[in-house]
Amino acid sequence: MTSNFSWQSFKAQKIAELSEHIEAKRADPLCLPVIDAINKNPSLVTTSSCSGRFVLLEFNIETSKKEAKFYKRWHRTVTAEEVELALSEYPETKNLPLWFKVEPFIFHVAAKDLNTAKKFLETVRKIGIKRGGIQTVSANKIMIEIQGTGYMAIPTWAINGEWTKVIDIGNEILERNFKMLKKMEKVFESW
Repeated sequence: MTSNFSWQSFKAQKIAELSEHIEAKRADPLCLPVIDAINKNPSLVTTSSCSGRFVLLEFNIETSKKEAKFYKRWHRTVTAEEVELALSEYPETKNLPLWFKVEPFIFHVAAKDLNTAKKFLETVRKIGIKRGGIQTVSANKIMIEIQGTGYMAIPTWAINGEWTKVIDIGNEILERNFKMLKKMEKVFESW
């Protein structure tokens, strides 16, 4: 059984999809320098990414995660006032619990072969990224996921209206996350 898979065609397709996302302003701009650095390697291509974010998520812990819905998202640091305003505008008729979350960066990367995947993972581990690994292995490519560690999840009803300290902690988590993105960009620029 022969495969018609071509690494070059696969990579070109992923780069074209990225260009479409950039043009439509659906790409996370904070990821782009890291994406560009990784994609310069002929044996790697990114398939999806997020730089890290703040989220207000409609989620009832008694139901499936698939039923969760984003209410608000920010791919940057935020102020307590922004979060409080978003919460005040949340329709009471929804009757769904809102969760305030800080989520770390996440990158999905395809490697042409196992040696490239191993080198990629060794490189990110050296700069301090501990969460990540090979997700799938096929004859055509190795799929890798890496993720930051800064995370927070709090039900909004538990805060009682005083968001300043929570936001300060969340912003600190996200800033550390963004510093790791800069490290990744730098290391993959010279890879």
